[in-house]
Amino acid sequence: MNIRSTLRRATLLAFLLSLLSTALYAGTVMTGKQQSPARGSSEQKIYLDGGRLRVEVTGEAGGERGRVMIYRADTGTLWMLNAADKSYLEMPTGRGPSGRMMRREGAPGGPGAPSKPVFAKTAADVQVNGFTTDKYEGTRDGAKVEEVWAADPKAVAVAAEDLQALKSLAERLGALGGAPGRPPRGGGFALAAPGVPGVPVRIIRYDDGQALSQMDITSIRQEAVPAALFEVPAGYTKREMGPPPGRPN
Repeated sequence: MNIRSTLRRATLLAFLLSLLSTALYAGTVMTGKQQSPARGSSEQKIYLDGGRLRVEVTGEAGGERGRVMIYRADTGTLWMLNAADKSYLEMPTGRGPSGRMMRREGAPGGPGAPSKPVFAKTAADVQVNGFTTDKYEGTRDGAKVEEVWAADPKAVAVAAEDLQALKSLAERLGALGGAPGRPPRGGGFALAAPGVPGVPVRIIRYDDGQALSQMDITSIRQEAVPAALFEVPAGYTKREMGPPPGRPN
């Protein structure tokens, strides 16, 4: 066997090993934290794979046992799991985690909804939480309502379909709106900023010049994610939601 043949074989082996590594660690796991004067602090762990998401929230905002959301972007299915009594809610399209109908008054797309923020890039190559990011500032009617530091998805190895799933879930939960002076509803989920390219690793939201909440992604890593994490666990009982407020049973 000559040297050239040996080099070809070594190159092929390295390529096959890289493919195997990608197959074994196709999923993405993010960890983060969120702080809000109104809702307290929470920790988040997000699993992504093929447009499927699992969000685990613990801490003050997540309750003693924590909260779990599972979202399937391909079907729009959203499950809310309650580990305390081993039950779950399945949110039909048009409802959010609280069971309220989306697009209600004041919710995005509903009557009296505020306009979406307009984002402008204000800085590049800013180091945040160990990531290289671009900074964006969102304004509404001339007032600053949001600051976002976003990393290049390719640099942090987040697949396009997973990024789209993050934004889809953020928009769906954001449609629940929120009371004045409080961050959006939806279990503290703030992992995507519609209108900003990239993966947000820090988001600060404002109201009347005061910070309402801050979300930080502290790590992003690739690892194998069991498919079972994106399904309702065995032994959980489905709970039925009542009619939305204002509607008869």
